[in-house]
Order: sequence, then structure tokens, then C-alpha cells
Amino acid sequence: MVWSFLRRCCAPIPQRGVIAVMVLTGLALQYIHRLSFNLAITVIAFKNEVHKNRSDEICTPPEVTEGQLQEELKAEFHWDVHDQANLLGAFFVGYCISQIPGGILGDVFGPKKVLGYGVLLSGLCSLLTPISARIHVDALLAVRILMGIAQGPVFPALSSFNARWALPHERSFLSAFMSSGVVVGAVTSNAVTGLLLDGLDQWDHVFYIYAVVTILWFGIWYMLAHDSVDSHPFITDAEKTKIGDALKVDLDVTNVKVPYCAIATSIPVWAMTVANVGHDWAFYITVILLPQYLSYVLHFDVKANGFLNTLPYIAMMTVSLSSSRLADFIVKKGYMTRTIQNKVYLFWSNIIPCVCLILASYAGCNRVLAVAMFVVGFGLMGTIYSSVRVCNVDMAPNFAGTLMAMMNGFGSLSGLLSPQLFAFFITDHTVASWRMGFFYSTAFVTATTIFFYIFGTSKLQPWNSPPKTEDAAVAVEEGEGGEDKLI
Repeated sequence: MVWSFLRRCCAPIPQRGVIAVMVLTGLALQYIHRLSFNLAITVIAFKNEVHKNRSDEICTPPEVTEGQLQEELKAEFHWDVHDQANLLGAFFVGYCISQIPGGILGDVFGPKKVLGYGVLLSGLCSLLTPISARIHVDALLAVRILMGIAQGPVFPALSSFNARWALPHERSFLSAFMSSGVVVGAVTSNAVTGLLLDGLDQWDHVFYIYAVVTILWFGIWYMLAHDSVDSHPFITDAEKTKIGDALKVDLDVTNVKVPYCAIATSIPVWAMTVANVGHDWAFYITVILLPQYLSYVLHFDVKANGFLNTLPYIAMMTVSLSSSRLADFIVKKGYMTRTIQNKVYLFWSNIIPCVCLILASYAGCNRVLAVAMFVVGFGLMGTIYSSVRVCNVDMAPNFAGTLMAMMNGFGSLSGLLSPQLFAFFITDHTVASWRMGFFYSTAFVTATTIFFYIFGTSKLQPWNSPPKTEDAAVAVEEGEGGEDKLI
């Protein structure tokens, strides 16, 4: 009955577009769960600021607003800077643990269940966040780790969907579109969480609301999302043929033997992974710590903090979608190979954002200039989704999820370690202490980028077609102009 109704109402709609929208919304929800705590902690934790006697490095708070007075009344937990760093980084412990298993499960059993249940479990962790926080800080740490475990397989599943549904000439755009769920979730999380924390008497209601929305999404996901064109119950024959002819591959790729040894010893895979670790370091500095910088250094209240935190993500989404179209055009016309295009984009996604972080610190207490630097730098990070983040699909479309798991697994270490580094520097929350952290971060990100320039590639790898079981026969060869031609 359900499939009959969906076949009548939805079959004329391109199903790869429906899949992309559902993946985008799922990714958005997981980012809402992940980031809402980063903003909430600036309200629910008592501020433990210990300033040195260096007035030139300390921004004088403006006149205290009513919103800031209300924030002080909602403070509930006495967590010092190291407790907060542990809570902010705990998510990435679980996130790192589940990357590789999640990527393999997505490639072998299909990404629908992996992504769907991952987002659902993440929503349940959001439900448990206020409860665990009031039990003990260690209970909250455990919930944050569990949320990380739930979200770890989501990005690898995204890559699996991209490899199974995207036409070759749409690959960069579809990847950027689905990945823009990060931006949608971040904008929604920061804006809505800021408004709810400011407007609601109880901060815990924020997390309950997000959990309910996630459960509703899960029901829709299970009806509309499907692993491949062959398993889709109401896709049109025309679209199924179009995708099948373009990919020339049996997309029901279960029981494929993953070439672990070849992947582990591949220099291009490690170059891609190292470059992504560097990018994630700069990315997570902004994602995790920008709310604290705006609150503790520039003294914005939570509503303004939430709104201003949306601006970098809007800039990132704009850059991501526009640059992805340009990337596909450049490669299709033969102006650059995919490898060269990826390396050019990596400069804009890794190096320039770090320069902007340093410039933001030199803006000092100039709120407008500092925020502008954060927005510009974070916006340019959007080029990563047409660079290193699609190398896995270019190099090994049959194992895109596994490679993304490897990238994200090591990249999540950046989310774990960057708060610890800054906790070492910013116990006094002076501008100079943050600047020192930005300089060390820039040096690290630059080194990882140079490594990719030397060893990175987007060429199809020979181990993409390893020995397989009888249930999956996949043969792939590299096409002209840097595109993958699957036969």
C-alpha cells in the first residue's frame, strides 16, 4: 500500500535527488546534535575566567544586557576549562572509533541502515544529554562518546550513496550538495539553539526538541532512502537505466572483498588522509571553539553568539556549491586534471582559512573585523568538498565508504586534540593566548597540505577491482579527462 502510493506520487521525481535531500537532512540533524552542546556549554557552565594583568590583551565587556543576566541565572555546572575541553572533545573519541567499522558496513551491507540508525541513535543521545549532565560529568562524557560512535558511520555512508547514485559528471556537485547538510545543520543548530536558550526557561528543552524531530525524520528516511537503483521499489525505468548505463556497474555491491592491505599501503590514500586531518584541525577549531571565543573574548550574549555562528556556515555553503560547479566545469573542459584541480582547491580550503584565524586574533577587540575574518576563512573551507573529500570516490568508487571512514577516522583526532591544545593556552582567555594556538595550528595544517601536494592524486587505483565473491562483480577503468568510466 505504501509503495503503491509512493510510486504514484514520487516516481516522476528523480530519485537520486530525493536520496540527496534525505542524506542532506540526516547530516543536518547529526550536526544539530553535535553542535548544540558547543553553544549550550557557554550558558550552562559557570565562567571560570582567570585573566592576567594585561589589559591590552583583554577585551572590556560592553554594557551587560538583560540576555546576559538571564544566562548567568541558567548556569548550572561548575566545569573548569579542562572539564569543558574534555566534554567538547569526548564526542570525537567515539567518532574515531566507529569510522572504519561504519565505512565497511556501509560498503558491504549498504548505507541506508548505517546512516539511518546512526542519526537515530545520535538523536537519542541528544535526549540523554541533560539527564546525564545532572547525574555526573562522567555520565555526560559517556553520552558524548556514544553520540560520536553513532555519528561516525554517517559520512562514510554519504560517500557510498555518492558512488552508487551520482552520475560521473554530477559527482562533485552531488557530493557538495549532500555535504551541505553540515552547513544546514550548523546554521539551524546555532540560530535555533541560541534563540531557544535565550527564550526558554529550561535549557534542557532544546535537546528534547531535537530528539523528537530526529525520530520523525527516521520514519520518512526508511520509506524514501534506498541503497541502490536495483533495490529501489518505485524508481522509473528511465532513471534506473540512465544511472546504470552511466556507471556500468552492478550497484547492489554486497559481499565485496575490501583490499585492506592495498589501502593501508597506498601512499595516495595516506596523502588524502593527512590532508584531511589538517583541514579538520582548522575546521574543528572554528566549529568547537568559536562559540567560546565570541562569548569569553568578545563578550557576545548567547542569542547574538548563536546568530553570528551561523554566518560562517552560510558562507561555507555558498562557496561549496558554487566552487563544486566550477570544479566540474574545469575538469570537463580539460583546463585541469582532477588531481591539479583538487590541489588548487586544497590551498583555498586549508591555508587561507588558517591565515584568517591569525588575522582575526590581530583584530583584537574589534568585533566586526574579527567576525569578518572568521566568516571569510570558514567560508573558504567549503572548497574541500570538491577537493580531498571527493578523492576517495575518484580513486576507488567501490570502496568510497571505507576510504571516507579512514579519512574521517583520523580527521576526528583533530576534533579530539584541538580543544586540548587550546585549553593549554587559553586558561586566561586573552587575545594573545588564542593567537598562539592559531599560529601552532597554522604550522600543522600547512605541513599536511604540503604532504598532499607531493604525494596526492585523484587517479583511479588498480586495487579498486580486487577479487570478489560471486555476488558482486565490479570492473572499473579510468576514463578520459580524469573522469571515472565504470564498465
